[in-house]
Amino acid sequence: KVYRYYSTKKVNKNLMYITRLKADKHLQAEPFAVMDIETMDVDKGRQFPVVLTVKIPWDEARLFQLDLELYNEDYKAAEKKLWQEFYDYLINQKFSGVIFTHNLGGFDGVYVYKALFKIFNKRNIDSIIDDQNKFILISVKDKDKKINVTFKDSYRIFPVSLTELCKIYRVEGKSTEYQKHFNKLEIFDHPEKLEEFKKYSLQDSISLYNALESAQLHFISKHSVDITSIVSTSS
Repeated sequence: KVYRYYSTKKVNKNLMYITRLKADKHLQAEPFAVMDIETMDVDKGRQFPVVLTVKIPWDEARLFQLDLELYNEDYKAAEKKLWQEFYDYLINQKFSGVIFTHNLGGFDGVYVYKALFKIFNKRNIDSIIDDQNKFILISVKDKDKKINVTFKDSYRIFPVSLTELCKIYRVEGKSTEYQKHFNKLEIFDHPEKLEEFKKYSLQDSISLYNALESAQLHFISKHSVDITSIVSTSS
């Protein structure tokens, strides 16, 4: 089989080739957000989302917490309320664009995808998965509800731990270590431990945002590529 490659630049009547892309010296960094999901063991290993954190460019990191009282009455309603508060915040802030999570292809993607169907019309939800059934991106575009966001996996672009990513780009990482009691709903009965957990949760989004912001500027400067425009890098 013969493959032919064409370009608009003609060298002679028998030879054509693809020219190398020129660096865009005027490329501007696109605003992006990051989010993280914290879950707890609620029933013999079944994990349930209890905290969502998000950081957008023009606001401090925000945390949305499970309504435990509602959870005890109707866990499905409590989960929907948690995600509704998250999306209401994005809509009120008029944020649109890319939202990075550092595990969309695994843990986070499942929760993000399922939650969308609880809040938005399925016709407005789209996704791309790879050959291992891992999410590459998840998007929702709803004109009526005034939202247009695309979730992407920062781990697919930078396949290292968040701690290592912070070291690479020389930004402050998480200062609070994960504790075993962070995985139990009983923590809600202990205000001091709950505050420690919330601080830990917020640090995930803050450190990821700072690392990706630094990475974005580096890629634009060195490669004329904005990380918001890609889904992975070459291995």
